[in-house]
Amino acid sequence: MSYEYLDHEADIGIRGIGNSMAEAFAEGARAMFGIMAELEGVKARESVAVHCEAPDAEILFVEFLNELLFQRGIHDLLLSTCQVNELQQGTEGWSLDALAW
Repeated sequence: MSYEYLDHEADIGIRGIGNSMAEAFAEGARAMFGIMAELEGVKARESVAVHCEAPDAEILFVEFLNELLFQRGIHDLLLSTCQVNELQQGTEGWSLDALAW
């Protein structure tokens, strides 16, 4: 698992890489966190739960990152790692449940 940064006209792009979509989403979150701080120095002391829903996987990824930013802000946390516990496609779209530390 890993991630990479991409050139983007608005700011910076990220790509999560994993053996599954859930791993790729978690790595994408780690890439976003890595823009904010050196992750090696951040200790995982507190966790926040995240739930997102969207009509397709691409929008779900954006919603997921936005929710992590929201949780970071309201809890005044520097998140450093993430685990996507459930990522599924249903008849109404996609849903995701994750924990971030």
